[in-house]
Amino acid sequence: MSSLTDLGPFSLVHPLLQTTAFFVGLTAVYVIMQTLHSRKPNLFSLDTDKGVKTHMTLGVIYVSVLLFGFLIGPVAMALAGITPFRTLHSYVGIAIAGLVVAGGSLGLHLSRGAEHVRFIHMTIQLTSLTLLALQAAIGIIFLLAQQ
Repeated sequence: MSSLTDLGPFSLVHPLLQTTAFFVGLTAVYVIMQTLHSRKPNLFSLDTDKGVKTHMTLGVIYVSVLLFGFLIGPVAMALAGITPFRTLHSYVGIAIAGLVVAGGSLGLHLSRGAEHVRFIHMTIQLTSLTLLALQAAIGIIFLLAQQ
C-alpha cells in the first residue's frame, strides 16, 4: 500500500478516536469548571460530588480512548507501508500520550486527597488538549501530503 486512504474505513479509526477523546476531554473540563466555580444554579450546574465523579469518569474515558487511538495510529501507518514514528505528527503524539498518562495519574492521586497536585494536573491536561487540537491540524497536513 502507498497511502493511508488505501486502508479504507480502517483509516478513519485513528482520527475518529482522537476526535472523540478531544471532545470528551473538553467535556471533562466543562463539568469540573461548572462544579467548582458555578456561582448561581443553572441547568448545567452539578452538585460537587456528582460533578467530580462525572469529571473522573470522563477523565478515564479521555485517557483510555486517546491511548487506544495513539496505538492505532502507528498500526495504520505500518499497514499503509509508512514507517511509523518518523513524522512531526508522531513526535507530538508521543508527547501528548505522555502528558495524558502523567495528568491522569495525577488526577487519580488528586482523587485520593492530594490537593497539592491540582494545579499541575490541570496544567498538564489542558496542555494535552491544546496539543491535541494542534495535532489534528498536523494530521490533516500529513494526510494531504500523502496524496
